Amino acid sequence: MWGLKPIAPLSRLADSVFKTGLLYVLLLGISPSTFSHPFQGLIFGRVTLRDNQTREGILLWTNRQLFWEDVFDAQREENNALDFLNSSEIKQLSDQEINDKIEWGFMHLWEKNIPSKSKKISCRFGDLGSITVGEENSAVLYFKNGSSLGVRGTDRHKDIGRSIHMIDPNGEWHKITWESIRRIEFKPTPANALNSLVKPIYGTVKTDSGELTGFVKWDQDETMTSFRLDGKNDGNHKRIPLGSIRKIEKKAENACEITTVSEKKIILSDNDDVGANNQGLTVFIKGTGSLAVSWEDFREVTFDHDQTNTELMGYFDFAPPRELWGRVKTTNGLFYKGKLIYDLDEQWDFETLEGKYNQISYSVALRDISLIEPHATYTTLVLKNGRKLNLNGHHDVTDKNWGVLVWKENNAPKYIPWKSIQSISLY
Repeated sequence: MWGLKPIAPLSRLADSVFKTGLLYVLLLGISPSTFSHPFQGLIFGRVTLRDNQTREGILLWTNRQLFWEDVFDAQREENNALDFLNSSEIKQLSDQEINDKIEWGFMHLWEKNIPSKSKKISCRFGDLGSITVGEENSAVLYFKNGSSLGVRGTDRHKDIGRSIHMIDPNGEWHKITWESIRRIEFKPTPANALNSLVKPIYGTVKTDSGELTGFVKWDQDETMTSFRLDGKNDGNHKRIPLGSIRKIEKKAENACEITTVSEKKIILSDNDDVGANNQGLTVFIKGTGSLAVSWEDFREVTFDHDQTNTELMGYFDFAPPRELWGRVKTTNGLFYKGKLIYDLDEQWDFETLEGKYNQISYSVALRDISLIEPHATYTTLVLKNGRKLNLNGHHDVTDKNWGVLVWKENNAPKYIPWKSIQSISLY
């Protein structure tokens, strides 16, 4: 349609797991939110092994992703966006790569004067329907609208090709090697997925860049009230469940003051959980995205274990993907409206836009953005929830962006370089 040539091979294979479940819910006239429960935000699926045995349960991915809102990364097998550009436009992008010394590994392609746009594909786990495992770190992703995409794992994109873990209802973790997997089908998480009263941790994180409130992943690892914070106090090793902690305040680069729910205070130090080797925090905010906070920027977090407003997204909260549509206004006042490809690689509304505000790294689904306005040193995003973000630090939102392709009905695509864009309104 509209002359669009897919960037990657697409098929219209239906994902029966999602579509059948959602149809059943709609026929009953029940809102998916009716199924809200403490475990709804945890990744759940059925794993079919190469010997045809199956396992079903909560999944912990290779990079410690446990929530549907966690970001999944892989490398596309293809990115054909440059097919739509003329030789002059391609040369300008090649020159830009050289001038900016972009680290995308373009030298092996330089003999053909072809710039090497990243093939990264990023989405949230809740956007996936299933994964069929191939050979040599290859796989096929199937999304909720039935589209498929060939991907592979690399040293930079490690979500394909590494072992995963499954937790059974009794809380026991089981390792599943990637080589033993034939297929993974993602499913809505049932309320009986765990025989436990644990739940995701929720709170307000104070940073040098402001306050963030949402579900929290501590040290990019601990996400549930049963997970324990490790450290030493007066030479003694302590392990404190996050569910019994009200507040964590950084007192030094390698020490934190812990305030328990009973108002007891204790200093913990000499451990990755509470020191300089802490990997930082991620805060999940519905309608905004996942926000990674560095340890340097972190000051304190106050947990709200009585929080009952279920904001952590469940599987049915992720709508089937749509291709990107929008209106581009150029710096000379012209308008182009239609299907578009952003930064010459994002063509679906589930794909994520990345950027930084001070020391906070944002990953925002394009479907949650209503307006994109480039400026000299940053880009303003207006989200559909009304929030406004000024981001830089990533090629998605800087002058390293490769611009957009826009398809108008019955016309060839129009290429608009980033420097010529005044604003992009997404529908």
